Amino acid sequence: MTVIKSSKKFFELANGKNVTREAVDMITIEGWDDFVANAEKQLASQGCTDITFDKDGNLCAGRQIWRKPKVSKTTKGIMVVRSKDYIFQYDQKESFGDKTGAKVIDNKLVIETIGGGSFHYTID
Repeated sequence: MTVIKSSKKFFELANGKNVTREAVDMITIEGWDDFVANAEKQLASQGCTDITFDKDGNLCAGRQIWRKPKVSKTTKGIMVVRSKDYIFQYDQKESFGDKTGAKVIDNKLVIETIGGGSFHYTID
């Protein structure tokens, strides 16, 4: 197994290859039902009775909206690397990411996301 120490090396090795993306510390499709059940209990305990779902399945409570996630905990796809960004192709979809701030931890490429979560990519 090749030890990868830099994001530059990871991108070089992953370009055009099969990779696995893991969503870490974020709500995923698989965790949505548990999140909603917990949120409904907490909101009800705070006296909130205006709990609904919009047409897209987002949880709404008063002025608060929690967006229904569109990412799975684990997704397999192909990474296409470009000069300043990359494309993750999966299930006939594409996800674009900026290479800025990418780091490698334990041979995984780590991309931080808004909200404190991250995507961890491994080369298959």
